[in-house]
Amino acid sequence: MGKAASTGKIARVKTDFTFSIWSPLALIRVDSQLSSPSFYEQALKSAISQAQIDVLCTSNTQKNISMDDVPRLVMTRPTIEEQLAIATFLDHETAKIDALIAEQQRLIELLQEKRQAVISHAVTKGLNPDAPMKDSGVEWLGEVPEHWEVMPLKRIVAMQSGNSITAETIESAGAYPVYGGNGLRGYTSSFTHSGEFVLVGRQGALCGNINYATGRFFASEHAVVATAHKSVDVAWLGEMMRTMNLNQYSVSAAQPGLSVELIGNVRTIYAPLEEQRRLAGFLGDQSETLAGLSTEAFKAIDLLKERRSALISAAVTGQIDVRGLVPEAEAA
Repeated sequence: MGKAASTGKIARVKTDFTFSIWSPLALIRVDSQLSSPSFYEQALKSAISQAQIDVLCTSNTQKNISMDDVPRLVMTRPTIEEQLAIATFLDHETAKIDALIAEQQRLIELLQEKRQAVISHAVTKGLNPDAPMKDSGVEWLGEVPEHWEVMPLKRIVAMQSGNSITAETIESAGAYPVYGGNGLRGYTSSFTHSGEFVLVGRQGALCGNINYATGRFFASEHAVVATAHKSVDVAWLGEMMRTMNLNQYSVSAAQPGLSVELIGNVRTIYAPLEEQRRLAGFLGDQSETLAGLSTEAFKAIDLLKERRSALISAAVTGQIDVRGLVPEAEAA
């Protein structure tokens, strides 16, 4: 059982080998002659046990439950026969629920892949399937509509690095948002930019990450601020830059990094402004539809997890009689 940070997380170890655990974990040994390890695994996962763990936890920089408090957890103790029946029943039923959760998670992944494929195709090929095409001369672009131009990114945007800011000056609320390589970081009392911009993550794992910022905000040194020229639609620009996969151009030092000069020299496409706007509108509609489907999948996962938790709690506390619900041979 997790007793620090991931407090209350439960996992059952099935092995005949000697093993060690580290300090954030508590080892709970069950006498399998008197009790079912599977039953008590499920009992510890139940909402009732998790609520007890939360009450017994202390919090400093992270939640903790002491080894002195673990034995204070109050558990039910049915007969061994009932424990085995409950454990078998829950193994069957939770496996079904887990399979449904996995299906929804896979659906979310497929929707994300679909969204990226739609964006990539529209941004690089346009919306007219009959448009004459030409070789862009850029490997990642391939063929593009004949009337589009191919040029360095710096010809359609102006870019500059964000400003240094310390963690002490970033607050949970304030006058102006602070944006870094992964979007919103917090708030501060001053701003560096005003308008509508695309932000590019420029350091570490966030290299090439694309976000949008509008209004007055503070851009930190972890972001490059891209200002679109008048003939460039910001929404189209952001999706086009996302498709460029700028992370592949990062230079490794102590950690991967992107410079303004390096980003600006990457060759990309330029479509006429009206076509950019149509593309941006199309991508906005597609993203909204796919996001709606993802939201429904997330809701389904939450409901399934609630169902799983309620089922475990009801079974381990005897609120439902599982006798006869599983084959006797399996419950033995």
